[in-house]
This record gives sequence, C-alpha cells and structure tokens, in this order.
Amino acid sequence: MAALPTDPALARALTRPVFLRALIAALFAIPTIFIFSLDNTYLRFGAAALFVLTASQIYDHVKVSTAHAPKASVPIQLPQLLAAIVLMLGGVGMLFVTTPQLEAIVIGGTLGIAGVAEVVAYFRGRSSFWPARDFLVIGIAHAGTGVFLLLANQLNEHGILGVLAGGMLIVAVFGLITTFGYRYEAKRETAESSTTAAGESTL
Repeated sequence: MAALPTDPALARALTRPVFLRALIAALFAIPTIFIFSLDNTYLRFGAAALFVLTASQIYDHVKVSTAHAPKASVPIQLPQLLAAIVLMLGGVGMLFVTTPQLEAIVIGGTLGIAGVAEVVAYFRGRSSFWPARDFLVIGIAHAGTGVFLLLANQLNEHGILGVLAGGMLIVAVFGLITTFGYRYEAKRETAESSTTAAGESTL
C-alpha cells in the first residue's frame, strides 16, 4: 500500500490532542514508578481521571480531523467516538467500584473495548486518512492491557496499578514520538510558505 500524502495543516492541528493524550498517560504512570505507597484511592480516582481526560482528547482528535478532512476522516469517526464513550463510561464506573477484582474488570473491559475500537479505526482509515496509522500501536497497548487485567483479575491494587501504568507508558512514549512527527510535518507548511513568498518576491 502506497503511503498517503500528509497534510501539514492537519498535522499542526492534531499536535495538541495527541500531545495532551500522551501527557495524561504519562502523568498517571510516572508516580507509580517513584511512589510505592499508592493505594486503592489513587487507582480508583487516578484511573477515572485518566479515562475521562483521554476520552476528551480522542473527541478533540475526531473534531479536528473532521474539520480539516471531512471526507477522508469518515471511516475513523465512529470507532474513535465509540472509544471515547467507552472510556468516559469506564471513568465514571471507577468511582463506584471499591474492590480490586471489580476494578480490574472495569479497567480491563474499558481498555479492551476502547483498544479494539482504535484498532478498527486504524484498519478502516489507513487507506484514506493518514493519521489513522497512529491508532494501531495505542489500540494494541490499550487492548493488551485490558485483556491482561481481565484474565488476571486476582491482582491486588498494586498489581493492577503496575499493569495499567505499563500500558500507559507505552501510550505516552508513542504519543510523544507521534507529536514530534506531527511538529515536523507542520513545519513543512511554514517552510513551503516561506519558499513560495520568497519566489513571489523575486518576480
């Protein structure tokens, strides 16, 4: 399959939601590395905030994509919105569960469904919408984390935190790499505009 041409204006507009999503994942995961006393309260409310804020950035991604590429982005809109809705519901659900077993089920189910939706978005959009290429890794990271938690739902809160944080670190690192890629694409527009302006000034 031939690589799709990128759009510097779309890359610039998507930089913010992609970066914020990576930042949200990192802010959840990093404390688990350095603070060993994190408990069930952090898991419940941290995961709730993680899911809700991530959902908001997915929605912003869809909104920006629709504004800049209304036709090309059609295949990714439904699965991405499904992922956002599932994450939002999962975030709310985390406020009402109090045992590690139920938390593992809610987190695992939320990430599993949302991850599969993002993988679907990748396969649906890869032939028409170039940013869809970025959904695959994040979708697999989410789905893999979710399935693991569903299969190993006898973990205590520290085990669940470790698994969830590991998945979020993958999301954060890949999101930051994607952000730098988008910034590079966005700079092409500035460079092309400068070249065009210089060419016109010499006429």
